[in-house]
Amino acid sequence: MFKIHEVVMHNTLGICEIQGIERRSIVGRPASEYYILHSLYDEDNTACVPVEGCERLMRFPMTKNEIVSLIKEMPNLCCDWIEETRARKDSYTQTIREGDPYKLVAMIRSLYLKDEERKKVGKRINDADARQQAQAVKILHQEFAYGLGIKPSEVNTVVHDYLDGRKR
Repeated sequence: MFKIHEVVMHNTLGICEIQGIERRSIVGRPASEYYILHSLYDEDNTACVPVEGCERLMRFPMTKNEIVSLIKEMPNLCCDWIEETRARKDSYTQTIREGDPYKLVAMIRSLYLKDEERKKVGKRINDADARQQAQAVKILHQEFAYGLGIKPSEVNTVVHDYLDGRKR
């Protein structure tokens, strides 16, 4: 069980602080306990997450060492391209919901590579793919920023520094 004031990684909200634990009734469900989460990077974003089953939605953020290991693994991560648009959207939605940082990187990289390929013929990835890529990047950047003690806007530079060997 998480504690009040702990910082957690929520699969779709990103980095949040637990501001409280409250017993609430939600229409159609019996009263139960909920974590009250407040986003650290989006001041207007607050959510309630059921305490029961929260491990599917929340976890502790990666440590700096875990983030650096993931960054070093990035060039090897990619997922197979799914040609059928609806199936691809469903797969990427599931990846975001799961919140596994390695799968998020693989998804982002696959979309990036497809976008680069399409740019060569004057096209881009579709809007749904671009939105999902942006959502995954935002979530991952929040976790990297928190774990590395930097701003989300600095993540790209730091990742490139690690990949280019300028950081250890």
